[in-house]
Amino acid sequence: MFTVTKLIIFLIPQMISLLGSSALQMGIIWHLTLSYSSGTILMAASIAAYIPQIIFSIIAGHIIDKRHRKLLIMLSDMVSASLALILYSVISAGHDSLYLYFLVLAGRSAAAGFQTPAVESAIPFFVPIPLLEKANAIRSALSSVVMFASPVLAGILMSSSGLKAVIILDILTALVAVAVVLFLHVPENEEGNSYSFVSGVRYVLSDSRITRPLFFHLLAMLAIGPGAVLTPLIVERLFSGNPAALSLSEASYSLGMIAGGAAAALFSCVLSRIRRIGISLSVYGLMLFLMPISRFFILYLVMNLCIGLISPVYSSLFISEIQERADKSRIGQTMGIYGAVSGVFPLSLIVYGPLSDLLGIEEVFIISGAITIFIGIVLTRRLLQR
Repeated sequence: MFTVTKLIIFLIPQMISLLGSSALQMGIIWHLTLSYSSGTILMAASIAAYIPQIIFSIIAGHIIDKRHRKLLIMLSDMVSASLALILYSVISAGHDSLYLYFLVLAGRSAAAGFQTPAVESAIPFFVPIPLLEKANAIRSALSSVVMFASPVLAGILMSSSGLKAVIILDILTALVAVAVVLFLHVPENEEGNSYSFVSGVRYVLSDSRITRPLFFHLLAMLAIGPGAVLTPLIVERLFSGNPAALSLSEASYSLGMIAGGAAAALFSCVLSRIRRIGISLSVYGLMLFLMPISRFFILYLVMNLCIGLISPVYSSLFISEIQERADKSRIGQTMGIYGAVSGVFPLSLIVYGPLSDLLGIEEVFIISGAITIFIGIVLTRRLLQR
């Protein structure tokens, strides 16, 4: 019988790995932002960092349900560390190609496509259904602590030693995480499933109890794209575009996530889960709408903190809803498709990225915020009711 304590022990190496991975991804994005100051390049980097994860998440779900969860978690970290080592070697040799960063981001994204659904699909095996929200909130809170520390570390390392120091941090944390997971028991399905990949996907997509929430989540992820990815650009264009300002921006968001994750884990609410999902998404949209209107960096940080506060609340509520509705024998496939949907927000940057160069970053955030508010207010009940 698994417990919340064993869940936390399982999550610790994932957080160690996340620390290095997040710091390196931020380091690369900051490097490209400060070097090129282009929404189009930032869009391309974001697509490279997320699109492979979308594709491989769907494939990974099928493998996870065949009792390969632990192996996938370890291999994902090893692949990411290997790519980081290649990047370090090339930079040390004096090369600094834009396409190299895109390739490394894409490869690490593919590895995350296997690791993330493997971790998320394990959570329902640790706790009973009534504790799913608390379990996911704990994961969000732990992730938030890491997301708070990683931009600080990335900012310090980049300011003092450059991008190579961040790469070394990523490699070391990945190796530590693999060593710890090697000695842990990771829960698997009691019997490995023999269904085909196609039938597994068809099962998930034919169940309206799952497809309707996933469609809602898809719309939400597309709407919040600028807030999820383009904040470095808004800091660079509207405020002081240096590593310290970028680090404060990321830290404010992460500090909000810590508070939001802790609140979700410690406190309950009388409102239904569906209503809380709609409220949290609407408030997220309001912050996006107001963020570019302020010309004071401190107000921007407050709004970014509020977005961080809301993010773990929404994510823990929504992932709990999906996990509760999913058949445990197909939980890997279900979470794989959920992971793919969660990663689609960079696709919105195909429009938002060039639009920020054409109209201005302020207008892009206002448009994104208005669309997000509409989804949260109007579409929640229509698509999430059971």
